[in-house]
Formats: sequence, structure tokens, C-alpha cells
Amino acid sequence: MEMLTPRDYKNFLRMDVDTYEELLRWVTPAIKKEDTVMRDAITPNERLSATLRFLASGQSYEDLKFLTKISAQSLGGIILETSKAIIAALKPFIKMPRNPDQWKTIANDFENRWNFNHCVGAIDGKHVNIVKPSKSGSYFYNYKKNFSIVMMALVGANYEFLMVEVGINGRCSDAGVFAQSKLKQMYDDYGLNLPAPEMLPLTEDVVPYVKLRWSKYHSDGTYISSAHAPDLSLLRIFCSSLLYVVRRQLYFFFYYVHRSIFVNLFPFCYEFFP
Repeated sequence: MEMLTPRDYKNFLRMDVDTYEELLRWVTPAIKKEDTVMRDAITPNERLSATLRFLASGQSYEDLKFLTKISAQSLGGIILETSKAIIAALKPFIKMPRNPDQWKTIANDFENRWNFNHCVGAIDGKHVNIVKPSKSGSYFYNYKKNFSIVMMALVGANYEFLMVEVGINGRCSDAGVFAQSKLKQMYDDYGLNLPAPEMLPLTEDVVPYVKLRWSKYHSDGTYISSAHAPDLSLLRIFCSSLLYVVRRQLYFFFYYVHRSIFVNLFPFCYEFFP
């Protein structure tokens, strides 16, 4: 990996050189193996690069073995072990706000960067294709005619993860995914400690803080029939008498804000896991 150019790192691993080297330092203690008299151990650099390439491309172990010169059998253990090390190293950086002041900080970021008031996060999910588990029937079969699990995330205005949840079966609808999520459970238990409704700037309208989502479910998991429109009812900022032109402008504004955040956060997912 030392001979790769910065552009090669970005294309091959979906991250720049500095980010890769920093991640390598964090995970090395957990994945480093000792050399023996029989043979040298696979280095942490090789283990991490093979894992990131697998996550970025979705290639099979049989394909990766020609690229990495590591057997498919060894790759199966290396990728699983290294993935767990990455999760352990990065988990402390994913911090869910715990009080109204922290939520307001996120809302201020959305207002300053995206000109969107009272927004405390953007939420979305992606289907990650998997090989059909044995005797699972249609449990993981999704509407795209693939087998998958769902990755759902709540993110802030600066492309930072606030919450990530992975593992719900792909057969579930958007409403079903949210209804089974820990985020929904925490909301039901204590309301996530969201700030109390406040007035919007330059108005006397008192409105709640909301999460921007490009989806088909309300915060309580109920289904919305339209699959191609933003959840305007959730926002409660706009009355039902909005003109068509205004709704159309809001439609594209929500699409731009929401997709801009998530496409940058999940570049390899949007490319390889449609």
C-alpha cells in the first residue's frame, strides 16, 4: 500500500491516506498477529486494506484472494475480525445527543449550513445485499428482489453519524424498520429529550423540533401512502393549504438536503448496494 498515490487510496479504499493511516493505528493492537518460525503473520496493513476493499466493493473472497494474495479461507476470518475491530475503534465517535441543549446544537448546524430550522437530524436507511441464509425463506427478501439487511442511520448537518443500527431483515417496510429500531424505542420511553416546541424565526408559529427523512413512515411507525414525497405531515411547519408550487419547491429542497448528506456518508453503499 505504500506505493499507492492519494488518488489510488480514494478509489481503492474510499478514503484518503491520512484517514487510512489513522484508522490503521487505531485497529492495529486488535488485529496484529505475531510471526512464528513457520511463517510471517499477515500484517495489520494487509488485513485492514483487504477488509476495506471488501466493504467498498462487495467482491467475493474468491475475487479478493487474487488481489490480496490471501486465501479465501483466511479472508473469511480476517474480514470478520477486522470489521469488529473497526466497530470497536469508531463506536466512541458516534454519540447520540442526551439533552435538549445538545439537540439544539445540531439544530443550529442545520439552520446555519442548510437553512433549515428546527431540524435535529436526517434519517434514512439502505439495503445491504446478503447471501440468503439457510432455511430463512423470504425473511430477508426485499421489494428489490434481493436478500438484504437494513442499515439505518441518523446523521447531523456536518455529515456526522448520531446513531447507526444494522441488522433488521430486508423484508420489512420502512415503517417496520423504524418500528423495530432502538431509536423508536428510545423515543417511546423518554422522547429522546428533544427540546420543547419553540417559535420559528420572524414568526409567531410555535413548532416542534423535527427529523428530516425521505421515507414513508411517521415517527410512530404509521405508513404514508406516497412513496415519492417528503413527509410534510411530520414537519408540522406547513399548513395543509400550501400551494402546489410551494410544495414542489419544498420537495426538491428536501431531496437536495437529505440526499446530499446521505450520499456523502454512504458513498460505497449508493454505488454498490442500490
